[in-house]
Amino acid sequence: MDIYICESRDIERKTINDSCTGFYLDRNYDGEIYEAGSGNDLIRMITDKSLTAVYFVDCSEMSELLMERLWNNSRENFVVLVSDDIGKLLGSISPTLRPSGVLLTPYKAEDVKGILERIFDEYQRESENKLTYRFKVKSRVYSVDIKRIDYFEASSKKMILRTGNQEFEFYENFESITATLPEFFVRTHKSFLVNMRNVKNVDYKEMWLSFKDGARAYISRGYKKDVEDYLSKIEG
Repeated sequence: MDIYICESRDIERKTINDSCTGFYLDRNYDGEIYEAGSGNDLIRMITDKSLTAVYFVDCSEMSELLMERLWNNSRENFVVLVSDDIGKLLGSISPTLRPSGVLLTPYKAEDVKGILERIFDEYQRESENKLTYRFKVKSRVYSVDIKRIDYFEASSKKMILRTGNQEFEFYENFESITATLPEFFVRTHKSFLVNMRNVKNVDYKEMWLSFKDGARAYISRGYKKDVEDYLSKIEG
């Protein structure tokens, strides 16, 4: 998981960053750490991102728009509230925002690492109990909720994994991918493996399937019957 730090105070932001870096090194984890000086900066940074992440957010920067964006990006996000005022911390906790941890200045490295240990242990348990697809981009391993995947597309010796708002390129083949996925992923074309549960429309005349955001995957004549068979089975 990546980590985002939204803290306007340079010294406090550096303390959290250094602690997160130390945690990654201790656990031999791969991940990026991003810094944002304000809530608006954070909103711009996470637009069109859908992977689960850890967010350290100053209470004074937590707006309704930021809460909405964090929720919409991934409902499995982990939010840690930070502040120099215990009253602000308590006032920011609500049914809409139930943080995975809280930090009060002055931040201590052991407190940051303790929160990260709990979050990553919980994330590991949740990942083991739900369907996810794991893949590697260079030296980093990603895990995506299968329900979020619209399709896989083979392109120029690489595989493209597409969710509703992101694309990832990595090296893999359809045989290996198919072996790890449930039966609602159907091959529709020599270059496409589609999550049929996310398909919004099917056009047999133009030979394509479309998704909620308007993206399309293609159907070839050789795989058309597989598409028809799957749809007739769930409709029947």
